[in-house]
Amino acid sequence: MLTMTTKFFTGDDNEVSYEHANSLTSYKRVRFLAGKKKMMERISDGKVFSTYYYKSAEETFEEILEQFSGKYVTIIESIKYGDKTFEKNYQYNESGGIERKFNYLMDDADEYLAVEKIDLVSGLPISQETKKHYFEPSIFPDREVFRASYLSDGSLELIEYDYYGFQSKKWFMDDGLPGESDVATLRGITGLTESEMAYFLTSDLTFGLVSD
Repeated sequence: MLTMTTKFFTGDDNEVSYEHANSLTSYKRVRFLAGKKKMMERISDGKVFSTYYYKSAEETFEEILEQFSGKYVTIIESIKYGDKTFEKNYQYNESGGIERKFNYLMDDADEYLAVEKIDLVSGLPISQETKKHYFEPSIFPDREVFRASYLSDGSLELIEYDYYGFQSKKWFMDDGLPGESDVATLRGITGLTESEMAYFLTSDLTFGLVSD
């Protein structure tokens, strides 16, 4: 029989004891099944205000929604791509109706690398709301290096370099001014190869990735 364990974490993901967690205004309660994350609850002032359930291949959405009948829950499906994880997030209301759907790509440290919102009618990504993020500690140890946004056809709109910078923020485009605001110049700044940069030129979250 698989073993379920429970751990407690602060908002910035530091593990704490049950006693310490209960002394905090807010914390996370995470349940693991056979060492894998199965459910996470965000708790504030002693009450659960959001629940995330990690669906296995053997479970159905109907079974999970019945388990959380009358409650808001986000059901998550995960697919591994090497050291990256592609997550499908389905957000359901207390009546069991789906309200939102997002897809995320994360690294092995759970850093969000990309996010896209899914149209509930067509089931397709809304490219204008897709964002991809690039991190490189040797360039900026404490923040993203750049973020990319897209047009409705999925092609690159622009890349914002040092988004949170004040003096160093710059904009780059696929057809930007050569030597100044084009993608080739950004590659020179970041050290990315042409194939690595190609990932950021399309809104497809899994472009070039190979699933396990």
